[in-house]
Amino acid sequence: MYKENVAHSLLWLFIFFIPVAAMSLYDSSTFRTYSWTHIFSVWTVVFIYFDAFLVHNFFLLPLIIYRKQRIHYVCGTIILILIFVLVLYVFHTQTAEESLRAIVQAGYVQSRITDNQTTITTQIIVVNTIILVLMFGMNLGVKLFFKYNDDQKKLYDLEKKNLEQQLISLKYQINPHFFMNTLNNIHALVDIDPEKAKWAIIVMSKMMRYILYEGNNTFIPLQKESDFIHSYISLMRMRYTDKVKIN
Repeated sequence: MYKENVAHSLLWLFIFFIPVAAMSLYDSSTFRTYSWTHIFSVWTVVFIYFDAFLVHNFFLLPLIIYRKQRIHYVCGTIILILIFVLVLYVFHTQTAEESLRAIVQAGYVQSRITDNQTTITTQIIVVNTIILVLMFGMNLGVKLFFKYNDDQKKLYDLEKKNLEQQLISLKYQINPHFFMNTLNNIHALVDIDPEKAKWAIIVMSKMMRYILYEGNNTFIPLQKESDFIHSYISLMRMRYTDKVKIN
């Protein structure tokens, strides 16, 4: 979610900056005065898009992605598009009226200009609505992409945690059985070969120290793992005669 929000924030900051950069380049190439009126007009349209994006991203998309409420999502999206068209129509109508008053004052025929302005406003609204639908589609794709990555990460962490739990469970199952057999072997060696019994006790104490202080660590040096395995094999050899060869 954090990476997704950062990506969206950077994208919208870039979109808001485009009119400033474009107007700056245009004015510098034509030696015209920097016009903030045009920039604010473009920003108003971008802000309408931004509001629609926020509603779609944070309120409508969770309906279809997390709650699987497709009908609610479709109905909500249609209502949002209609509101967008209405707001855009009001904005362009007001802008057109201001432009019309300026043109009429210059001596042009109002009726012909009004017809042309209505046609242009309709075309602008249709184009902006198509752009809005495409934006919603891209928003849905980005949301699904980040959700897929999050699900894969959660699945990996869950599998890793399950594997760790299985290893811990396996240790608790093997260790008591192994040490019980080893103690029985040492008990038998006390009278037969006391020196070997002492050696076995030392080896087993090292193994117990490893299990208590190293076995639950996430990362363990390979040398300690190797020493533990060799100690385990050495104690297991006591159960067999010298005729048995263990590789």
